Amino acid sequence: MLSRLPPNRFVKREKGDDIHYVYADPLVCNCLYVGSQQAYSQYKQHQQQQQLADEQQMTADSYSDSAWNWGAWGPGYGFGYGGGLGW
Repeated sequence: MLSRLPPNRFVKREKGDDIHYVYADPLVCNCLYVGSQQAYSQYKQHQQQQQLADEQQMTADSYSDSAWNWGAWGPGYGFGYGGGLGW
C-alpha cells in the first residue's frame, strides 16, 4: 500500500458514510498514517495555528533586531520620495 500511494500527500478515502485520510511517509518512518475526518480537521487547524505562530515570530524577530538601521528606509529614500532608487 505504501508504494501505491503518492508520497507525502494526503489521500481522501470514502467508504459509505466513513471518510478517512491516508498519508504515505516513505522517507521518515516508511509507514502510513490513517485518520478520520475529525483527526484531519484537527491536523489542519494545528497546521494553520503553527503557520500563524511562525509568521508572528518571524515578524517579532525582524523588528527586535537592535542592529537594524531603519533610518536608511525613511523619508528621502526609496519609493515615492524621489530618491534612492532613481525612479
